[in-house]
Amino acid sequence: MIFNPDAACLRFHLRQGFELETHSTIGQRSTPQLPHSTTMAEHKARISCLATGNGSNLQALIDACQSGTILGTIVKVTVNRKDAYAVKRAEAANPPIPTDYFNLVKHGFLPAGEKDPERVKDARFKYDAALAERILADKPDLIVLAGWMHG
Repeated sequence: MIFNPDAACLRFHLRQGFELETHSTIGQRSTPQLPHSTTMAEHKARISCLATGNGSNLQALIDACQSGTILGTIVKVTVNRKDAYAVKRAEAANPPIPTDYFNLVKHGFLPAGEKDPERVKDARFKYDAALAERILADKPDLIVLAGWMHG
C-alpha cells in the first residue's frame, strides 16, 4: 500500500498498530485486510522506505520502530543517490536495515543529459515501474517517502 496524503488518511495508534483508510474520489472507504487470526495490535507493519539525502526522516522512523511507538519493522531502505547518508543510518540501525541503490540514470533508464521531454517521460515511466517492482518484492504493508526526491 503506497501512502499518498492526497488519497489516504494514515493514523498511528501508539502501541496498538496502524490503521490505513483510503478514500476514493467518491468518498468510499476501504481498510486493508490483515491475515486471518491477526489483529491490528498483533501485526507489525512491514515498512519500506525511500530516501534521497541525509535521512533525518528515516532516522525518526527507525527510532519510532525501535522504541515501539510505531509497531513496524523497516524491511528495506531504497535510495536514488549513491552517497545518501540515509544508507549509513540504515546500516547503523540495530539490526542493520538492508538498502538498495536504484537510480534513473545509473541504471540505464535515461541517458545523462537527455532533455527531450518525451524520452524523459518514457524513461521516468519505465523507471517508476521497475522501482515499484523492486519495492513490492519485499511485500511491504506501508511505503514511506522519507525525504524521497524523485529527480
